[in-house]
Amino acid sequence: MQHLHKPLTFPTSASLILRIQHGDQTAWVRVEALYRPLLRYWCDRQNVANNDADDIIQDVFVAVNRYIADFTAHGDKVCFRPWLKTITRRKIVDFYRRNIKDNPVLLTESAWERRQPIVEAEESLSDAEMEIERETEKQILYRQIFEQIKSEVNANTWEAFLLTTLGGEDSVSVAAKLGMTPANVRKAKSNVTKRIKNEFGNLIQ
Repeated sequence: MQHLHKPLTFPTSASLILRIQHGDQTAWVRVEALYRPLLRYWCDRQNVANNDADDIIQDVFVAVNRYIADFTAHGDKVCFRPWLKTITRRKIVDFYRRNIKDNPVLLTESAWERRQPIVEAEESLSDAEMEIERETEKQILYRQIFEQIKSEVNANTWEAFLLTTLGGEDSVSVAAKLGMTPANVRKAKSNVTKRIKNEFGNLIQ
């Protein structure tokens, strides 16, 4: 029997995947906020209108909720982002199948059989294009991650992380700018970096 209080035993820094697998509703909210812009990007890539994208995105999150146990069964052999992308593409195909009479040019019979959108199909991309696509997706996720973390740490900690990680500045110069000690700058960078890795790492890959 599952215990309703079980999700509360996980610290905030625990993997969001682990937390949603155990029914942590706060983690679900964070995952939805993290991935919603990426899901919309995928829909945009397949020429889905905004209103229709809203419905598809909702269908995707319903499917994730239903099948997250399957993802658990595979453990670290499956990365969450590609798994979610597969679900999204299937939902987009389902959408076009339902609307085939109104959108006859968007789905060919052969693509229908393969259950894949014909617009910007990944199989048609070169290795270099695939790498660019993956990096674009990760950048979308990192922007959302940064927004979440920024709202949860103090201003100096966040600024120290940004200046040393993205700005490439050394801890001494950052300490002088922020009125911190170099040791505290390094600690701030380490704490934020660890939190991103522990909480979001397996959601990005």
